[in-house]
Amino acid sequence: EKEFGVTAAAPVAAAAPAEEEGPVKKGPTEVSLFLKGLGTAGKVAVIKAVQAITGLGLMDAKKLVDSAPVAVKEKISPVEAEAYKKTLVDAGCEVEIK
Repeated sequence: EKEFGVTAAAPVAAAAPAEEEGPVKKGPTEVSLFLKGLGTAGKVAVIKAVQAITGLGLMDAKKLVDSAPVAVKEKISPVEAEAYKKTLVDAGCEVEIK
């Protein structure tokens, strides 16, 4: 013990941290982002935003925008959905998260 600077005592496990008291906010873990309509937006800006979000090509993004109301992204996290919603709203279209 003296040579290596260690003790022969058994290791003690640390206590698990206590859970926080109070209401636990639980929401959906997966949501879908729906394009409801173009609103007052120009179609070109919306198509570019949809392309950026989905990774679709120009023609596929145009078909998706033309078929509104339609799901743009499905089974994504609520945080991701809010970011995409902001992008689409900034482009000038109506968006809903379900």
